[in-house]
Amino acid sequence: MAEPEISIAKAPISGGMLHQQEPAAAPAGSPALPVICPVCQSSRSERRFRARDPHYGNEGWWWERECACCRSLFLDPMPAPSDIPGFYPEDEYYAYRPGTRSRLKQAVMTALGCGTPTREPEFDRPGRVLDFGCGAGDFLAAARERGWEPHGVELSERALHVARERGLEVRRSLAEYPDASFDYVRANHALEHVLDPPDVLREMHRVLKPGGTLFIGVPTRDGLPARVFGRHWWYLGAPVHPVTFSTAALTDLIRATGFRPVRVATNSDYGSIVGSLQIYLNRHKHRTSSDGLLFRFKPTLLLGHWAARLLDVAGMGDKLEIVALKPES
Repeated sequence: MAEPEISIAKAPISGGMLHQQEPAAAPAGSPALPVICPVCQSSRSERRFRARDPHYGNEGWWWERECACCRSLFLDPMPAPSDIPGFYPEDEYYAYRPGTRSRLKQAVMTALGCGTPTREPEFDRPGRVLDFGCGAGDFLAAARERGWEPHGVELSERALHVARERGLEVRRSLAEYPDASFDYVRANHALEHVLDPPDVLREMHRVLKPGGTLFIGVPTRDGLPARVFGRHWWYLGAPVHPVTFSTAALTDLIRATGFRPVRVATNSDYGSIVGSLQIYLNRHKHRTSSDGLLFRFKPTLLLGHWAARLLDVAGMGDKLEIVALKPES
């Protein structure tokens, strides 16, 4: 398959057109050591703006730093690995609970254009699949029904327990799997949660069979919603997203770790516009991102889905999906 063209916005992200007054700056002074971009390893970057957590109630502000080379954003300072679990509410984080949406409801939503199913690659026959950041195992359970042999990686003890109770083979690390053991490896909205994306992609390359397929889904900062809403953008996600990729940066990183991208596109949803606008409206209130009139009024969500689809068509969507292959040799 030929790699499609995709429009990549070049305007840098800032606090956004809908930004509020910048919080008080951190004390001046150069760091003792250069700040290294976790995506491309460049030491050329600068702090762009500070953001709060609108989703899960983590207190405080987080600096977002922009890499001058690959244009990715990353937290400054980056959290320690031991800090990461504390950012996630074990009882509330959506991926840690089994999905409850019925097939009929999903079919209706898809018919209305608001189901936003992930555009998985197609296969001639099922094989062995590994889902990195599998949560409670919804994707793996569905893959098992289609004849796949499902495996997962998940760091949350709660989600790990739920997935294993469903009879799924889920481990804590990619390192626990042998070389060249999977036909399909995917990470859907998981890679932006890790501190060292290149290392994770190298491990995915290691466990994937020659000729196997990789799928990566992440937010992209090149979308119009990111540029308009800035720190209020739904998918910025500080601090649970230590890294926010540019489209070119992630595509280049996938190539650099030994894969050949064959599809680069966006697949956006209502969070892009409606969610970001709700965060902006809630900016002076002690409310979570989904607490507000825009979310309670369902037709608004439907309109937001359709508007997000138009952004995808125009090359300005903010949910990136990349399919890549591992060469045969």
